[in-house]
Amino acid sequence: MRKCTRRSSTGLALAEVRDPVRSLSTRFSLTSYVKRVQQLTDEQRSVITKMGFGNLLSVSNHSLSKNLLAELMERWSCEKQAFIFDSGDISLELLDVALILGLRVLGNPVLLKDDEPFSDLEEEYGATILKRKVTVASLESRLDSLGETVSEDFIRAFLLYTLGSFLFPNSSGKVDTRYLSYLKNLDDVCQYAWGAAVIEDLSQWLSKRKENNVQYVGGCLIFLQTWSYEHFDIARPPLLDHNLTFPRMCRWDNNKSHQRQWFASRFKELNDDQVIWTIQPTPEELEIDIIKEVLKMQDDKKEPHSADRCSTCTPINAPGVDSLPQLSTSSEIHREDEVNLENQIVEDTPTSICDEAHEEDEVINLENLIVEETPPEPSISAQDDLRKQSSMLEEEDIRPKKKMGPRREQNGYLQNQIFLSSQIEVEGQNAELKKEQADLRQRISMLEEENVELMKKMTQIKEENRLLHNQISSNSQLEVQNSELKKEVDDLREEIRVLRLSANNFLTRMDRLISDVDTSTIE
Repeated sequence: MRKCTRRSSTGLALAEVRDPVRSLSTRFSLTSYVKRVQQLTDEQRSVITKMGFGNLLSVSNHSLSKNLLAELMERWSCEKQAFIFDSGDISLELLDVALILGLRVLGNPVLLKDDEPFSDLEEEYGATILKRKVTVASLESRLDSLGETVSEDFIRAFLLYTLGSFLFPNSSGKVDTRYLSYLKNLDDVCQYAWGAAVIEDLSQWLSKRKENNVQYVGGCLIFLQTWSYEHFDIARPPLLDHNLTFPRMCRWDNNKSHQRQWFASRFKELNDDQVIWTIQPTPEELEIDIIKEVLKMQDDKKEPHSADRCSTCTPINAPGVDSLPQLSTSSEIHREDEVNLENQIVEDTPTSICDEAHEEDEVINLENLIVEETPPEPSISAQDDLRKQSSMLEEEDIRPKKKMGPRREQNGYLQNQIFLSSQIEVEGQNAELKKEQADLRQRISMLEEENVELMKKMTQIKEENRLLHNQISSNSQLEVQNSELKKEVDDLREEIRVLRLSANNFLTRMDRLISDVDTSTIE
């Protein structure tokens, strides 16, 4: 996948300037997809999640900012397959689509082949050899007829509907039935790199718009819009749940509408500090398998940048030790070489190897000193005397090096002193560096602990907010129940009052009857 580069590309951007397309049209809409997802049962959601598309089920209905997308598309480079800005180039990366959509980006490729054999499954969905496409509306009708059943037919129909309405929408409102070849074996669906196919399809639409100056654009535009929010500080809507929501498409609220000229001026004045060149996963996202796959792939592609430092004291088995450079017989050059030699000895090398190098350098210095102190060429008689002395020395097996021993010892002593002092200084610097590294590690561990504590506090606060919300809801329900109970009590009181009146009337009538009976009896 293409990588983001930070070099300036003003000249290339000017070379690709075309008349901007005034407006943007697309069939992409989340409304119908979100409504369809809301009709799914828990069991249906579970099987879609097993297919690797579960993160798309949590997407809410977002409207597209066509003015934002139109201005962003004007900066697309067909040659570089990236968006060009004055401060650098930035492309659509695999990590982006993994974080934003929550789809797998590594695995078996999704490629629609022209020579793909026509299958019975395509014919079952209403396609023909000459017209290998079906409408999204027909897939909706098929899903309505299936209802709440959980079958292979439902899984294929819903996934094909998702591809045609969400991930790979086009201008015709139809979906290519060749995708069914990737849905034939449902056990293998989660092994395909659907996220990488989203980037490829969207890039083709962006290039088509730029090259042909067309108004209509297909592809997963909600991904491109969320990608803009993640990378550019331009017209960003409020965050719904900051960095605790995955995929990231679910954590942004709906944006505010602006005129296209407003977006044009903002992109033109875009500063480097307004750009996030590479999205960094949160600690929670680092635990997700599809994110781990992308990061591992990126680490494997990185080339090692370490290089061995060049040093005069080379390891014994390395090439170059046996052939030390020959020093000049000139006294001035010889002194410069001695200074260079002393400076080179300061470098970090094994002690035993440096000692051997010292001995070889001392022999060379001794030979050069002999050359320096040699007087002008003597006369013939003097030469005869020298020959005699030389023969005498050979007989007695006396080497000139022994006569120069004190000078050699003095030279070696000075060099050893310089080496020891330099080594002590280097060791001191190393100790300071190690101390600083230990302090940095301690600070990093403290910051990590603080970060963990903050995350725990945020989780605790979120839980408390949820409990408060539930408590408030419970209180409101209790108030409703209390009002209903009060109404029932009032009704009961009214009934009791009526019953009392009826009872009093009944008693009065009974008293009258009794009195009448008594009177008649007396008479």
